[in-house]
Amino acid sequence: MISKFKFFIYTLFIILISFLIYKYFLRTYHLEYMVRKSENYQNKINKFNQKKISRSSVLILGDSRFEKVFTKISNEVNLSVGGETAKSLSNRILPYNFKDSINIILGIGINDLLFSYQRSKILKNLDNLIHLILKKTNHSTLYLCKILPINATGFFFKKVKINNDLKIINSFMENLIVNTNNNDKKVIDFNDLIGFDDSLLFSDDGIHLNKEGISIMNNTIIKSLK
Repeated sequence: MISKFKFFIYTLFIILISFLIYKYFLRTYHLEYMVRKSENYQNKINKFNQKKISRSSVLILGDSRFEKVFTKISNEVNLSVGGETAKSLSNRILPYNFKDSINIILGIGINDLLFSYQRSKILKNLDNLIHLILKKTNHSTLYLCKILPINATGFFFKKVKINNDLKIINSFMENLIVNTNNNDKKVIDFNDLIGFDDSLLFSDDGIHLNKEGISIMNNTIIKSLK
């Protein structure tokens, strides 16, 4: 009886240790890898036309929250893909060529938080991504979209922590100084219009916006570009 109890405790201990190792060390990279290798991700990035990208006057770079964003400008290209993080987006845009004197809308960061990236790592990856974008163009304007809060708690993430961490990341975007290739930086803030307690604007998962919420995002971006 004692040996069975010891075995049970030992098994429980192994499961707990494995869970903690996954949560704090492996989960981030596992989720990012699974997204990049998914059929949906691969199908979408394979459809992006390099010539259209290099000729576009408006580029939208983001995650699933930005997949339905549009600016009403005829030659815009939306390169947003669900599950994207700052790191995976950096890797994806490496071969892309951007035109000069364009508008670039960047909406990224929520998956970094949901995937359990350390906050310091998120800031580093975001900084690397922004400077990579700025090196690809001259005399352009980069619109940094502040990360919207979430309205749900999951098994691996807590709403309060996510929303507190994104305030720091949003502050980083606000205070970032841009001085590369005569480019300019502007910040788009949706948080005054869409708050974490605005459940009517979120879809059932509490992370993505519903039709009305997306409409508010689109209108805010369009106004910012004028």
